[in-house]
Amino acid sequence: MRPQQVIYIFPAIRQLGWQRVALNVVYQALLKTGVYRFLTPPKTYDGENVTLREDIPFPEMPLEFLRDRLSLAEKTDILIEADEILSGKLRLFDGTPRPLSLDPGTGRKHWSRFDKSHFNGEDIKFTWEPARFEWLIPLGRAYLLNAKEIYPEAFCRYFEVFIQNNPPNCGPNWASAQEVAIRILMMAYALRVFNQSAYSTTSRKHLLARVMARHAERISPTLLYARSQNNNHLLLEAVGLYTAGVLLPAHARAADWRKTGWYWFNRAIKEQI
Repeated sequence: MRPQQVIYIFPAIRQLGWQRVALNVVYQALLKTGVYRFLTPPKTYDGENVTLREDIPFPEMPLEFLRDRLSLAEKTDILIEADEILSGKLRLFDGTPRPLSLDPGTGRKHWSRFDKSHFNGEDIKFTWEPARFEWLIPLGRAYLLNAKEIYPEAFCRYFEVFIQNNPPNCGPNWASAQEVAIRILMMAYALRVFNQSAYSTTSRKHLLARVMARHAERISPTLLYARSQNNNHLLLEAVGLYTAGVLLPAHARAADWRKTGWYWFNRAIKEQI
């Protein structure tokens, strides 16, 4: 810890409580000493024979709302945004389309070696946002509107680009467990919305299951950071763990993911709201 950081400890304890500050100190110590490089080593998406739950308890999709209650202008906007994504563009924070880039160009450099505030000279959120897979939502809405296979095909194509360029625990897109959790939720969304697509083959579902498992494995070791924040980090990471535990019941750690996720989600809700 740098000397100038010491002066912030006591105000932080006063505002946040000593337990949350202590958790953050422990997290930073484990990060700096390389313990997290040991606990979350670089991996591949191969190896484990992970399967998805067959009777996934998904809710019904709001087809009536999308097809009958939206205006023509609203439907047109959905299709325009989906077409932008098909062309490799993504609307970010101010609504301006930017390239949908899923390749940070970092190879197998461990996630702990990246500053979580900046990457390549700009705010890291510009790297994280495309990798959240939230572009799946416009693609899914468009698919529900017209059932064209170009939308699930685009998801499969972008998904493959991501896994080729973001090995498990490597690169800036693995630096935040919250970002990892968001991708788990988006993968669950893809399973539901594209379930009837010709692109939802058994082999692709097995691949998605393996990728989801690697994501869940990344969350647990650094959950104490989310606990120190006690905000949306903890809520999302807990839901991500629980979701993976439900969708991958045969995984050796599925029961622990469900138990841990359910516990910390409920505790966070009680403390935050």
